[in-house]
Amino acid sequence: MLTTERNRIVEVRRAFPSLDEMTYLNVATHGLTPQPILDRYLELISLTARYGHMRYDDQDVPAYQRARSAVAGILDVPPTWVAFGRNATDGINQVLAGLAWQPGDEVIISDQEHPAVYLPWNYGARRGFFTPKTFTVDPDPAVTLRNLEEQITPRTRLIACSHVSSQTGIRLPGPAICALAQRLNDAGRDRPILTLIDGTQELGQWRVSVPAIGCDFYVSNGHKWLGGPKGSGILVVREQAFPLLTPPYMAGGIDDFEDHVEDVLNHRDAPRMFESGTQNLAVVTVLADLVNWLDNLGWSWIEERERNLAAYIRAQLRTVPGVTLLTPDAWEQSSAITSFTMEGMDALHIHRTLWDQRIIARWVPERNGIRIATPYFTIEEELDRLISALRRIRAA
Repeated sequence: MLTTERNRIVEVRRAFPSLDEMTYLNVATHGLTPQPILDRYLELISLTARYGHMRYDDQDVPAYQRARSAVAGILDVPPTWVAFGRNATDGINQVLAGLAWQPGDEVIISDQEHPAVYLPWNYGARRGFFTPKTFTVDPDPAVTLRNLEEQITPRTRLIACSHVSSQTGIRLPGPAICALAQRLNDAGRDRPILTLIDGTQELGQWRVSVPAIGCDFYVSNGHKWLGGPKGSGILVVREQAFPLLTPPYMAGGIDDFEDHVEDVLNHRDAPRMFESGTQNLAVVTVLADLVNWLDNLGWSWIEERERNLAAYIRAQLRTVPGVTLLTPDAWEQSSAITSFTMEGMDALHIHRTLWDQRIIARWVPERNGIRIATPYFTIEEELDRLISALRRIRAA
C-alpha cells in the first residue's frame, strides 16, 4: 500500500476507536458509526430527551427534511420518493401489505433472501394473498436471469429480491431483472409486473441510482454499510407507483398533516403515506451528517478500497486448506461481502472460535458458512489475522 494511502486509512480509522479492541468484519449486520457522527447523534438524542425537541420546533422539520434530501441524493431520486421507517423490513411489509392483490397473483423471490424478504413473503402466501415462487441465484448473472424468467407466468404480479445477497455477497442483475419486467409489461400483460429491490447490502458500498436499477420500490437502511444508527429504514416509491399502494394505517406525521391530508388520502405523497405518528427525529436527522461524512471520503475511493479488500481476502482464503468460496471474484458480480465454507467443519464452531479471539464475522446457517464484510476502514493486517485464525482452527 502506498504511504499516502496508508496515512489516509490511519486517519479514517481514528473515527472508529473500537477497532483497537477487535477485528470487525460484520458491518453487513451492524455497521460502526464514525465518532463524529456518533457524537452528533448523541447530542440530538439528548436534546429530544431533555427538551422534547432538537432545537426549536420550527427547526426540527427542516432538519428532518434535510436528511430526506441527503438520502435521496445518494439514491439519485427526488426527496418526495423517500420515506423513513424503522428498517428495510418495514418498507417491504408496507409494499406487501399496501398492494391490492388479485386472486391468482404470484410473487417471486430468490432462494438467497434475508428473512426481511422471506418471512413477509411466506406470511402473505400463508394468508392467501398470493402464490409464492422462487428462483435460484447463480454467480453468473445470465443464469440467474434465466432462472427467474422460467418462473414468470401471466399471473406474476411482483418480483422481490436483494440486489446483493446477504448470504453469499453475489450481486444479482437488478437492472436486468427490472428491464425484463418492463419489456413484458410493454408487450401487454393483464397483470403488470412490479419490482422491489432490497438494497440493504449495497447502500454504503457504492452510490446507488434507483432510476438506473429501474425498480418500482427500493428498500434499505442506514445501520449497515452506511454506519448510521439503528431504526433508520428507507423506502423509495417510484412516483408512478404511488397510486398502487394503500397504507395499512394512517395518522399525522412529521410534517403539517392537516394541510396535506388530501395528498395523503389520494396517494400523492410517498413520505406522508408511510411516516405516520411521532418520528424519531435524531435517528433520521443524523443521516444528513453521515451522508456528508461519506461524501467527503469520496464514493469512488470507498468503492475502490472495498473492491481491493475483497480481492485481497479472497486470494488469502484460497490459501487455507479446505476453504471453498461462495462469492465470485468479479467485482461486477459480487461486493465487499465474502462468504466461504471449510470442508468438514461446523461453521458455527468457526464463528464462535473467531468471536472468542475478537474477530467478529457472521455465521451463515443456510450455507454452513462464514460471512465477512470488508468496509473501507478495514486494513489488510486484520484480514491476515483472520487467515491465521482460520489456519489454527483447521489444524486443531
